Formats: sequence, structure tokens, C-alpha cells
Amino acid sequence: MSAVHESGRIMNPLTATSQIKGAVGMGIGMALHENMVYDLRTGRPARDRLLLRPRATHRDVPDTEVHVHRER
Repeated sequence: MSAVHESGRIMNPLTATSQIKGAVGMGIGMALHENMVYDLRTGRPARDRLLLRPRATHRDVPDTEVHVHRER
């Protein structure tokens, strides 16, 4: 995966890169569960078939190459 960001002036490049990689992982997790329907009364998922899939972990996130456009 490749992530390209224009972030303005970056004070700590390592922290910025880590934040971007974390956001990529969160985005993948949200995309995989965007059609999850919850029971409004109980707050539990209404469809059990999605629960039968293995849970995604940090090992499931692809290697992310981060490119940051920096100000000159």
C-alpha cells in the first residue's frame, strides 16, 4: 500500500509516519465492516455471518509505504 500526504510542516517525521500508517489500518478495518448492521435495542451485530470471520489484527495490514510532501 502506498499513502501520500501533504501535511504541511512536520515537526517529528517518525510520529507523522506512524500516524499515517495507523490511519491506513483503521481505514481498512472500517471498510471491511461498513455494512455491519446492529440491533438498535441490544447494540449487538444483527448478522452473525460477519462474526464468523477471523478478526483482523495488525498483522493483516499490508506494508505501507508513506510519502510525505514537505514544505520547502
